Amino acid sequence: MENLSEKKPKINKYLVEDCYKLKLAHFPRGFLHFKEIRRGEMVLIRGLSYIKIGYHIKSCADVPQIIINFKRNNLSLSQCIKLESQVIHFGLRPYFFCSCGRRCNVLYLRFRGFKFLCRRCNNLTYTLCATINRKTRNGELFYRFNRLQKICDMETRVKRIDYNNKFTRKAKGLMNAVKKWQVNDDVKTRIAEQLLYLKRI
Repeated sequence: MENLSEKKPKINKYLVEDCYKLKLAHFPRGFLHFKEIRRGEMVLIRGLSYIKIGYHIKSCADVPQIIINFKRNNLSLSQCIKLESQVIHFGLRPYFFCSCGRRCNVLYLRFRGFKFLCRRCNNLTYTLCATINRKTRNGELFYRFNRLQKICDMETRVKRIDYNNKFTRKAKGLMNAVKKWQVNDDVKTRIAEQLLYLKRI
């Protein structure tokens, strides 16, 4: 009979901050509407290291896809990334389709990895989650300070609060973050004033 008291083997977690990130924003805007193959190059930076990537977009294929070419440990690698889209108010929103079947906005190349995969497939976590113990007083204070800094960064990226009488994605994300992370009333008031100012201009 299986011993239920035995602990499950601990799975090593890797950090998001140690990976190269391939984002949809790295590709030309509206690439799902291209009627011909579009080629290009980009450079992904991680700390002091970088990786060059060549790509060509086949949005006109039966299954839209992006084929990327890059070098890893002196090996020339090629990867086909399938795309999916979702109808939203502003048109079509693209997603990467990971080999595990999940849709995502970012794919990660892990240290010593040879393929861009989603966060779950790479078994990734954030430094904040891996290093901070929120059960301690100092850990909780550091966590709240980090979240407050995150909200301030999100606030600077909001250039427009609404479009066609609907909140923009960045404005909605900022408001959800303020609610989720329970910031104090002074910060809530300052952010509300900033959003009202953006609505007037």
